[in-house]
Amino acid sequence: MSENNLQIRLFQQIKDQLPAHEKLVHTIMNQLQLTRSQAYRRINGTVPVSLTELKILAETFGISIDDLLLEPANGRIRFSAALRINDTYLGFLQQLFQTISYVGELPGVQVQYATNEFPIFYTFMCPDLVKFKLYMWNRTFWKNNTPQIPFSLSIANPDELELANQIQKKYLSIATTEYWHVRMIDNTFSQVSYALESGFFKDPAEADFLLEQMLKGLQHVKSMAEQGHKRFLEDSETTQRSKFQLYLSDLPTNVHFLVSNDDSRQLFSTFDNPNFMHTRNKAICLYAADWFENLQNKSVMISESGDKARNQFFHRMEKEIKGLQQ
Repeated sequence: MSENNLQIRLFQQIKDQLPAHEKLVHTIMNQLQLTRSQAYRRINGTVPVSLTELKILAETFGISIDDLLLEPANGRIRFSAALRINDTYLGFLQQLFQTISYVGELPGVQVQYATNEFPIFYTFMCPDLVKFKLYMWNRTFWKNNTPQIPFSLSIANPDELELANQIQKKYLSIATTEYWHVRMIDNTFSQVSYALESGFFKDPAEADFLLEQMLKGLQHVKSMAEQGHKRFLEDSETTQRSKFQLYLSDLPTNVHFLVSNDDSRQLFSTFDNPNFMHTRNKAICLYAADWFENLQNKSVMISESGDKARNQFFHRMEKEIKGLQQ
């Protein structure tokens, strides 16, 4: 097992033991006598945990180091509720960065990604749009008794913007085969429309800004699909970061992320969006692999080839965005 993977599991087991009101970063700061930034760097995996620190945390929280080092025989199912435990945007970003960094470091990794709404990793081209979606999930679905204040872009937190940018670039560096539902932007449209009609925006003009950023993200992804390669927003059109295959499907689906490398697989599946369940269970992952194969057989490839279907798909989404703006 890689050092990064062990660290991910260590902090996840600690987080699972904490009460809902207690922040992981505060716990690590107190236990290891670290500053906030030092604790964050260990949590997000940019700085490795020392053997002394590992011993302190393992003894404090009753964690078996042997269990950390050994992969479960069949793979247990783990629920990662980043936003139910860490109710801040920054806490959510830190866990997502840790997860996507781990996936990107796997040797020979292959990623299949099915989604029924605009992929969150591309949404990070406009971090404020992610913040809006988190606001709407919290206000309309989670109902966790947080104060119901109007949504505002306000002044961006530089730590949040930097992490969002790092997550986007990590993802754009990983080759993926993606399956998008034909109506995948409907949910975001409904959220913006509902927020406008309900007076949730402190400044309604900010809704237009969010839609403009989403349009920009769509146009970038369309360009990547035409070439069959990912690239950063600031890259030239000839840059090729990683392979990108995009399929269009009208089959109902949730958001599933199947990671395969060598003879192992692991599945990330959203539940209580954007929180997710994670498992290495061989039976579940084999079923997911067969499901993805069936999904591909019943989908239309719109990257590189499939010009007509691709143009129709992106044109319809762009038309709907501009219509909502008007």
